[in-house]
Amino acid sequence: MGKKKKKSTTDSITQIDKKWIQEEVKRLNSENSFRLKQTVDPHSNFINVSQGYFNKGKHKGTPVSNVPLNYLKWVMENIELNKGETNLINKLINKK
Repeated sequence: MGKKKKKSTTDSITQIDKKWIQEEVKRLNSENSFRLKQTVDPHSNFINVSQGYFNKGKHKGTPVSNVPLNYLKWVMENIELNKGETNLINKLINKK
């Protein structure tokens, strides 16, 4: 009346899979490996674009339109924003 051991996910990895994983790690760590910036979509959540206010930072909870221009420029230069946030800040900078 022995119990059977459940197979873990690591048991299903074959030697070929392990070799492929090691080769991929080497390839990604090499200097020739790159990733297009267009494929990276950061989800910074720094600004609530639909409601128009800051979620984080010095002006948390403040509407984006009420923030000084120098802060908007600082955010553009120092914070990694997603496309929607970048578009919103660019529109506000152009208005001011």
